[in-house]
Amino acid sequence: GHLEAQNMLALCYLKGLGVERKPSTALKWWHKAGSNGHVGSMFNLARAHAGGYPQVPYDNATAAKWLKKAAHRGHTLSLFILGQWSSEGTVLGVPKDIPLAQTLLQRAADKGHVPSWYSLGLLHDKGEDGLPKNQTLAFEMFHRAAEGGHIAGMFRVAQCLEECRGVETANDQAANDWR
Repeated sequence: GHLEAQNMLALCYLKGLGVERKPSTALKWWHKAGSNGHVGSMFNLARAHAGGYPQVPYDNATAAKWLKKAAHRGHTLSLFILGQWSSEGTVLGVPKDIPLAQTLLQRAADKGHVPSWYSLGLLHDKGEDGLPKNQTLAFEMFHRAAEGGHIAGMFRVAQCLEECRGVETANDQAANDWR
């Protein structure tokens, strides 16, 4: 079958669009398409099992499995979420792994995912588990996020400028500009 059609049919079953609403049938179609390489279906399965859809059993181990598959294929949001989960180590099936988190978030950021720049900034600002604290790099990451319109990134840029963290000298005017 056509993988994108299977993905769309799953969405129809999930939402009851033209068919009876049956989330369990949606999962079957996503599984079929995802097992045959459809990245969007892999992500939808992960999202569904992570609690993203009503009437779908919460199962983070299954969510992590499908998220890893989608991330391996370069799915931007999967890279970001898996990077977040890897930085925290609080999700079943995804142990804390800061170097992996950095790699995944960098891959998502390189694809233009603005929140990934902010998350990278947090990793570099904190520095832990083999990743050295680097406030200059953190500032650069926060700045990229801020330039992309990320509000918390703007706040962090202003904070760094005000407190002279990651920059040569404090600059109150520049800090005010980012508020």
